[in-house]
Amino acid sequence: MVWAVWREILGSGIPYTTNLFEAGVDSLGVVTAAARLSWVLGRTVTPAFLLDHPRLDLQIAALSEGTDPTRDTPGPRSATARRAALAERRAQRRAARGVAAPVDPVSASPTTPPSHQEEESTN
Repeated sequence: MVWAVWREILGSGIPYTTNLFEAGVDSLGVVTAAARLSWVLGRTVTPAFLLDHPRLDLQIAALSEGTDPTRDTPGPRSATARRAALAERRAQRRAARGVAAPVDPVSASPTTPPSHQEEESTN
């Protein structure tokens, strides 16, 4: 069934081990395939699942194993968790290079402007 959907989209038979994106599948093709596979298989298949499994053999194996094709992304799912993980990786790379972390201008304490009396005494 998976192969038949892709054959319909690509218009020709393709080997099971061919990377579909190297064979010319674009984002519209991924969305179309996800919709058709969802209809044919009777369960939701997301475009993210197809991007994570770019070959027919990988898609068939994952669907046969019961991998959840509705999960959008592996790893942290919230934007906050992704940003925290990215910040941690950046800090590790900086530490490995011996570079100090940049100062966050928002959280740094503002400098106190000189008082009016100090200005008068300097004049």
